[in-house]
Amino acid sequence: MVPDYDLAPSVTANTAQQLKAIAEPVRGLILDLVLERAASVTELAAALDRPKSSIAYHVDVLVDAGLLQIVRTRKVRAIDERFYGRTGRTIILGNHPTPEDAARQDFLAEAQAEAVVTESAQMRS
Repeated sequence: MVPDYDLAPSVTANTAQQLKAIAEPVRGLILDLVLERAASVTELAAALDRPKSSIAYHVDVLVDAGLLQIVRTRKVRAIDERFYGRTGRTIILGNHPTPEDAARQDFLAEAQAEAVVTESAQMRS
């Protein structure tokens, strides 16, 4: 099914903020609900049978983490109702190493191997 809003093929979640945001079960449900169709906080609250204030908090966390975005708005009694959608169809967890990352890992492994082993009670500089 094609989403009713523009959506990138993927987004990478590799920061602590993003991983923490995804780890909360309610936020995972929110991300699932908006995969195919954008939804307002009111619609999400009704679908999850939770208070709007609670859902609004979770939506804000996901927006701050860059995993949700406002895809459209509409006027409802002089107030703008926001509709949220995912920033990417697939959320890729963690980093995918680049050649630079591999070189850095090799350097760190060499440095660790060359480090002088000291007794834990003895401090050295």
